[in-house]
Amino acid sequence: GPIGYSSTCAATGVFRVASNRACRLLRTLKWSPPRKWKRGIAPTAPPLHRQIAETLVERFPETERSQPEILAHHFALGGEAQQAIDLWTEAGRRAAQRSADAEALNHFESALDLLHTLPAAPERDHQALSIRVALLTPVIAIKGYASPETASAVAAARALSEKGAAPGSFF
Repeated sequence: GPIGYSSTCAATGVFRVASNRACRLLRTLKWSPPRKWKRGIAPTAPPLHRQIAETLVERFPETERSQPEILAHHFALGGEAQQAIDLWTEAGRRAAQRSADAEALNHFESALDLLHTLPAAPERDHQALSIRVALLTPVIAIKGYASPETASAVAAARALSEKGAAPGSFF
């Protein structure tokens, strides 16, 4: 939803950015915003999301292992692209292991979308290839072997492989 003051967050003065669930989480953490926020001078969304992610990592380190997608979301909106990409990729792998193929596909696509915002570099291509190869199983499970989506996913992975994203290996 739009950024605005949420009545469910009024008790703690939390500025609403994403959802009431985030407000409940911040209330559980007993997080209190700076006084100037309560006076209506709210920060831009990226610093708030970065602070939420950093607080979760610091106070609830198991979140990175158990729910990396939550941290990925906040790091992505907080402007920490590489951390978000790594966490989206981990979330996709975890979802794929549970055969939660639609969830895995969404996480991998989120990682790829964010990856393409980074400057072109061999490391970026290598990471993109790794994500694209991991994405193939959920795409095949959801769309089928003969689907245009599967053909497109295979072609994208092959193009990265031929470009040299993974020296010494062939896709």
